[in-house]
Amino acid sequence: MILPGELNAALSQWMAEHGRGSLGASSRGLSEAYRKGQSSSNVNLAAYVATRVPATFEANRAAHLTLAAVMPDFAPETCLDIGAGPGVASWAAVSAWPSLSKLVQCEQDKSFAELATALNAANNVMPNRTPAW
Repeated sequence: MILPGELNAALSQWMAEHGRGSLGASSRGLSEAYRKGQSSSNVNLAAYVATRVPATFEANRAAHLTLAAVMPDFAPETCLDIGAGPGVASWAAVSAWPSLSKLVQCEQDKSFAELATALNAANNVMPNRTPAW
């Protein structure tokens, strides 16, 4: 899946700068941690970006589009993304709901929040929408 707007390019650039090392081993470690019920904290961010972001975006987008089909008059103006990680659910919401004008992204992990801030700045999916942390 190709992500919308400048997001794909921003992620590719971030991966080129930060995706060093064995992504295969890091991705397996991430999957094992999830199977054990552990959080995404302290994971290899490059592994997360490479293996989770596209699928997470698509799952969220599909949920939003399903809701839009069931409630065609629903036009939310705000989005609260708790546990935002790199902001993928916010991007999916904005792609499904052009009416969104305010995003609030909450993320306790500093590395994820910094990545989200960088990607939000490069992402034209959210023009004129300033995420609040």
